[in-house]
Amino acid sequence: MTSRRPMRLFSRMGLIWCIFTALTLVWGDALVRLLHLPIEALTEWLSDGFIVAISEQPSAEGAGNVIIHFHAFEPVLVAGDISVTPWTPMTAAIDAGHDLMPAAMLLACALSTPFISVRRMLVSAARALLAAVALLVVVVGLHFSGLIEISLQRAAESVHQARPESLTLTIFEFAESGGTWMVALGVAALVAWSSSARDNRRNADSDSAETAC
Repeated sequence: MTSRRPMRLFSRMGLIWCIFTALTLVWGDALVRLLHLPIEALTEWLSDGFIVAISEQPSAEGAGNVIIHFHAFEPVLVAGDISVTPWTPMTAAIDAGHDLMPAAMLLACALSTPFISVRRMLVSAARALLAAVALLVVVVGLHFSGLIEISLQRAAESVHQARPESLTLTIFEFAESGGTWMVALGVAALVAWSSSARDNRRNADSDSAETAC
């Protein structure tokens, strides 16, 4: 029986992963638009000097794409004496399904672990869902901020100027190279560990109470 547990665990994880992956591919762009307020706030915080707005309309580039409109509300230095003209409209787009994959993995890992009761399963599911939403907001906000920074880098290159790489762009590159997957797995492990630790502590308290009686 013990040898079958890992197989059951990975089978359950794969099934949950497939379900959440399918959901992100179908409704991923709608979910990003639903969370537009925290995503826009984070993007503006990371991209100082810009105002951003996620388009409410589906992208014409294909299903799953989300468009962001942004412009500088003050001159933003590009390089040398070159600045972005305020209120010049610009756009960028992301593949929502791509950015939702780490959140789907987080949910799959957190929900595939066995639970001793339905109540513990619901509590862990709620924690995992909140963590997945927070991760989604951070990943998408960082992605949009990275695209804004890339547009500034390209503007500098167009006039043959060098622009130092910002911290936002460095973090974005780390996230795109697998950093978000590492964070997702770490958070999932933390959610599963906290649930298991609480269950073990409760079982130990119950055993102690029975021994005392």
